[in-house]
Amino acid sequence: MRTWSVALAVCLLSYGTARVQCQSEFAAAPVLNVIDFGTTAEGNGSSAGVEEAINAPTDGVTDATPAVLAAIAALPASGGQLYFPTGVYLLTQALNINNVPVAIVGDGMSLSILRWSSTASSYGISVSQNSANAVVSVHDISFYTDAAQTTQGVALTIDLSAEIAPNAGNILQDRVSPRAAVENVDIRHTQGEFGGGWIGGVYLHNALHVTLNRRENFGAPATAPSGFQIRQGICTWIQGVPELSLCRTIYCSSLGLGGNLPQMVDWVHFTGYDGNSGPKTSSEFGVKIDGSGSPVEIDLAQIWMQFCQFGVEITGTVEGVSITQANMVAVVVGVSTVTSNKPQLALSQSHIAAYTSGIVATGTNSLNIYGCLIYAFADRPAGQPFIGINVSNSTGNILNMNQFADTSTPSGLYTAISFTNTDFSSVVNNICLTPVTQFTNVVDPISRLNNFANNICEGTINDSG
Repeated sequence: MRTWSVALAVCLLSYGTARVQCQSEFAAAPVLNVIDFGTTAEGNGSSAGVEEAINAPTDGVTDATPAVLAAIAALPASGGQLYFPTGVYLLTQALNINNVPVAIVGDGMSLSILRWSSTASSYGISVSQNSANAVVSVHDISFYTDAAQTTQGVALTIDLSAEIAPNAGNILQDRVSPRAAVENVDIRHTQGEFGGGWIGGVYLHNALHVTLNRRENFGAPATAPSGFQIRQGICTWIQGVPELSLCRTIYCSSLGLGGNLPQMVDWVHFTGYDGNSGPKTSSEFGVKIDGSGSPVEIDLAQIWMQFCQFGVEITGTVEGVSITQANMVAVVVGVSTVTSNKPQLALSQSHIAAYTSGIVATGTNSLNIYGCLIYAFADRPAGQPFIGINVSNSTGNILNMNQFADTSTPSGLYTAISFTNTDFSSVVNNICLTPVTQFTNVVDPISRLNNFANNICEGTINDSG
């Protein structure tokens, strides 16, 4: 085992993987190279600080678990870097790191691969922290599973719930400090399009300040105990203060229809539609924001999801949500708000292809929807009612420069915008790209449009604005 501790800035270059390792007096932490603990990796590589080249077996069957566990055990209480050089590390159980600041680092996605075997007793990496000063980072690495039916596997869990201050209203200590970073992480199955997969990708528990960047996933069905199949992408749950659940690239596979829909913890499934293979079953949401604790503000940017009931579901005591450049395709509802404290909601430059409604804004205060394309999904059943933006029990609504279209064949009952029990609304500069049944529908006399101008819509229009 080699550990480094330097007083001055030093950069070492590992020529085998073109990797520069820099440490300074401000970041003097040991690097625990799993190779040094006797682990073997499929492929060739070298590690920072290790002079000799690593010639590991390439059969992909050698169990690397004991060596990786030994490297984890060698992490000092002050923290360190757990480094996986280029290669494939076959694992047979989950890896747990408790109360140690750690950086889990590889040479890059698809270069450093942790692969859990189909016979593993448990799956994934779990990191927990009890210090508000501890930061967890995971980057440039891949998590694979061989399991055909992974029913209890979350690839990466970061649990910071022990940092909650009991005497501070059950909020995290020093909430503005960075908690965790997950960057350039690839999570996937190895058994083909419908061979296996993870139940969850990334689970963040009680982490308010988190960076998640360039998370890639290639999902496949995981057969759950109830017998349904679900294919889902990278998932993030942040529970507590508040709860934020994120699943990217959510897919599903067809299964039997009728009767009660299957349910399991954290997921409620619904029947959607797919023009190629008929009705499908999929997960409940792409992004779920549940402000069960202190009101907070959430920013979501450049998110993408498919085949889920809600693209973004907002509940609880959320104070404000901003969504920018989102793509929600084949969702039942794009964005849904059902809250108790009238949050602010801003949605811009987003693309929503839904089955029943693009946006359902219930109980908002200051709603701003700008520059969005909202259309009824092409595989929507004939006659299925659709509302592009459905606003109710809301005050201060600005809908500007949005585009609406119905791509169903034949077209269903399409209302672009509907208001119920609303006040102070402005609808300007919106366009219907295809004929719709009606542009705006003001359901009750309480609601009124204070500003309605420069809207363009072709076809049969029943405009009650």
